[in-house]
Amino acid sequence: MVSSGEKGVGLRQSAVRAFACPEWRALRLRLAAGALALAAILPASCGRSQTPPAMDAPLAGGKTAAAPAKPAATPVRRPTPAPPPVAAPLSGCSWDGEKSVAAFPGPFDRVVDTGVLVLRKLQFPLDTKFSRRAVDSATLVGTNQDERQVRLDIRPLGNQRVEVRVKVGVAGDRNCSEQVLDEIRRQLGRP
Repeated sequence: MVSSGEKGVGLRQSAVRAFACPEWRALRLRLAAGALALAAILPASCGRSQTPPAMDAPLAGGKTAAAPAKPAATPVRRPTPAPPPVAAPLSGCSWDGEKSVAAFPGPFDRVVDTGVLVLRKLQFPLDTKFSRRAVDSATLVGTNQDERQVRLDIRPLGNQRVEVRVKVGVAGDRNCSEQVLDEIRRQLGRP
C-alpha cells in the first residue's frame, strides 16, 4: 500500500516530467518573453518611473531645509496639426496637395448617384467593399486602368450644395482627379 506522502511525490515527479516536454518548453519561453516585454512597458506607461517628490528634512533647532530645486522640465514636443482642408470653391476646383475639391449645386443624393455613374462611365470598377453611403456623407471607391485607387468623398454643404473631394492613387494625381470632377460637372448639366 502506498502512503499519501509517497503518492504526492509520484504526482509531482510526473508533473515535472510532463512540464519538461518540448511543447511546454516552447510555451514557457513565450510566456517568459511576454512577461519581460510587459515588465519593460508597464513602468513607463503607468508613470511609476518618476521619483517621489523630496520632503523638507528637519534640522537642528526646529528649522527645515528646503528641498533641492528640480531641474527645468523639458517641453513636450507635440506634432504640428495638419492644415485645415481646402474649402470647396464656388466655381471650378481647387487642389489641396493630394485631392481635388469642387462644389456642385444640387441635392446630395443626385450628386452621389452621378458620382457612381461617372465611375462606371470612366470604366473605374466600383469597389463595394470600401464604398459606403450615409445620410450626411458618401465614399465611393474604384480603381482606374493603372490599378490605382480612385476615391470620391462626398458631403453636403447645405440643402442645395455638395462638396466632392477626389483622390487618385496614394499621393494623389491632380490631372486624373480633375478629369473625374469635370465629368461629374458635365453629367450634372453644368458647363
